[in-house]
Amino acid sequence: MENNLPGKTLLVAGGALPLNQGLYSLAAQLGYNFYEIKKAEYNRSVKTILGIGKVKKVLPDYEGEALSEPLLIIYGLGNRELDILLDAMRDLKLTVSLKAVTTKVNINWTPKQFYNALSRERGALRDR
Repeated sequence: MENNLPGKTLLVAGGALPLNQGLYSLAAQLGYNFYEIKKAEYNRSVKTILGIGKVKKVLPDYEGEALSEPLLIIYGLGNRELDILLDAMRDLKLTVSLKAVTTKVNINWTPKQFYNALSRERGALRDR
């Protein structure tokens, strides 16, 4: 499975149409790729979704619950590019509470794992 998405990419899961359209437009303005993760892909690693490396095992389509709020996964941006993206999202009022930047470790996570980890972290911060 290859989506031809090398380089700087914004991946969104569980977003409503206006948010996704806004993020798509912003990505285009900044010269980034945009990919809307389909619910069926929630159990595939971000690395697989991006088409990076070889797929070791093809999992069946995800059939669980949809995400209850949007998730933005950011791939390939440097610190300055990330600042520009976040400032532009704020200016355009594109609100996504659950955001993550990929690392060497979490790029192997699925969108559902990102969602669960970010939700847990947010809950832990609230409970402080």
